[in-house]
Amino acid sequence: MSGPRPVVLSGPSGAGKSTLLKRLMQEYEGVFGFSVSHTTRNPRPGEENGKVIHHLLTSADYHFTTREKMQEGIDNGDFIENAVFSGNIYGTSKSAIEDVQAQNLICILDVDLQGVKNIKQTDLNPIYISIQPPSMEILEQRLRDRLTETEESLQKRLEAARIDMELSKEPGIFDVVIVNDDQNEAYKKLKSALIEVILERNRKKGVNGWSRCLVTRNSLVNLSTALINNYSLALNMSSSREKAASSRVLHFLCEWDRGNTSTRTRVLQKFLQENTGKTSPELELEFAQASSLFLTRITAWMRLTYMFGTCLHLQLRALGVFLSAASNHRYLMEFLEVGGVMTLLEIIRQTQSSEEEKAEALRLLCIVSNAGRNYKEIICVKAVAECLVKSDSEETQHTASRLLESLAQGNPTYHRQVYTGLISLLTCSSPTTTQLLLHTLHTVQVVVKTVNPAIVEPLLNSLRSFHLEVQYEAIELIKYLQQTEVRDVLLNALIALLKPTDHGVHKHKILQDPAMAKMNDSLPLFVQQAAAAKALRMLAVESCETSEELIRLGVTHHLLYAMGNQEHADAQRQASLTLEHFVHSYPVVEEHVCRAMGPALFHSFMHNAELLYMNMDEVQADVLLNNKVDLSRELQEQDTTC
Repeated sequence: MSGPRPVVLSGPSGAGKSTLLKRLMQEYEGVFGFSVSHTTRNPRPGEENGKVIHHLLTSADYHFTTREKMQEGIDNGDFIENAVFSGNIYGTSKSAIEDVQAQNLICILDVDLQGVKNIKQTDLNPIYISIQPPSMEILEQRLRDRLTETEESLQKRLEAARIDMELSKEPGIFDVVIVNDDQNEAYKKLKSALIEVILERNRKKGVNGWSRCLVTRNSLVNLSTALINNYSLALNMSSSREKAASSRVLHFLCEWDRGNTSTRTRVLQKFLQENTGKTSPELELEFAQASSLFLTRITAWMRLTYMFGTCLHLQLRALGVFLSAASNHRYLMEFLEVGGVMTLLEIIRQTQSSEEEKAEALRLLCIVSNAGRNYKEIICVKAVAECLVKSDSEETQHTASRLLESLAQGNPTYHRQVYTGLISLLTCSSPTTTQLLLHTLHTVQVVVKTVNPAIVEPLLNSLRSFHLEVQYEAIELIKYLQQTEVRDVLLNALIALLKPTDHGVHKHKILQDPAMAKMNDSLPLFVQQAAAAKALRMLAVESCETSEELIRLGVTHHLLYAMGNQEHADAQRQASLTLEHFVHSYPVVEEHVCRAMGPALFHSFMHNAELLYMNMDEVQADVLLNNKVDLSRELQEQDTTC
């Protein structure tokens, strides 16, 4: 798309976007325009199809169309973002933006967070700005003061705002995040973020056209001030102030070029101290429009010395100042053009890199990945996955996990590669790594949708972990997979785990040392047995349909068997609690369990199922191990209700 660079504005309702935009439109009259969205909902009384683009958007600013036509446009790639609300499709078309840009106006797109993520997968290359409230309490008060919301709709807006505020903190999502605590300060920050694109638009239009569009005295004075403060080098090189700034930067760069390692270390430390958190325009001002020269020097030094570890962590942090700066697109492109991503991948691969260096390199890769789909495709998934598995640092592992999630989001070309790679890594022995892999795999599975059957075996094997956090992530993923094509395979496999076959369940003989050795060999299987019983209980409680299916598959017999495993108390306890659910829910199960246990043991079971294992003798355990309960025939003859 040709024309001025667009602006994507996002933030929760009540953050103050409309107020700030109104001030911006008044001060810079004729500079900004709004794209008109499409919708499939019916026009309301007084609404017209489309409106002019020189005013603030209202609920009436839509192109009304049919669902068929809009879906066809979405399928053809005519929309840069779309979403469904209350059964109607809403979206922004490429042509709507082009209509604004054709008039040499800066197009503003007011979209939600999902729209932001969708736009990042396109080649639009806008400036991303988030307007956030100072706190949830203040936001709630603002919304209540409007007196336009029911309590139900208010709570929905607040919940959406909580998610929005949390996700806006992710690096690389937005170029600028403005907390609207003080409206005047927030407006200054908004203008500061947009001054570069305003100037670029005016340069293309020409001085005469620029003078005509800035018709108000205030706007002319404000923009002139911005020109002097931020871009006077380009317009007035004869300025003594700019000559002094240029001389200072030249001296700074000469000091770098002639300096040794200690000199450059000192320079980087001072740079980090003075410039961390600055925006791109602020960095340009600091370096008299020559910040790219310093970025190039840092990148070149890192590429020459990264294998030796010379100030590598300091170099990476300094690069982070540029890459994480608001409006960082130019810095990002310059970094990529000299092979910056390949260098970062080499850093996380090489054994001599420290864990903090790897974590810092991964953070920079996260920034690159979050910049959009085209950037994700140049990052090697295998290198990141191997770093996650081989690392001993939780910080490095967590950062690698976040990067893998980012690489899978909005990246249809490679998200399946991320998915299969995560499955193959589930065999690792580190509990922290396994937990992160399962969590990331769950997130990626939602994106990929289609399930790879190869996930079942390593997923169930992760239930052997002695770490509850690993079991938790595994069970959460199992619960999600109940809605997929591997549901039946998982249910059968979980039931089978209640009767371990590799070693079998041995009767407890307290004075036999060889038996103790066998018990230790079987311990992971018994841990898996207990976790399987727990998972089955959670699945059964959530769905009556699943409960009935489990009974048909013979879960009652297998649970009784697990309750007889006196070599592992937790397996007995979990199986007993799960069986209790089925007994209380299905009279036919209660009847068969009572018959299998005998009156005395069944009475104890009904009195306290959780502690039954503590009062069970060896004869009773043997009865449970050899039970012959089979309800499949009876269930076929009668309708079972929950």
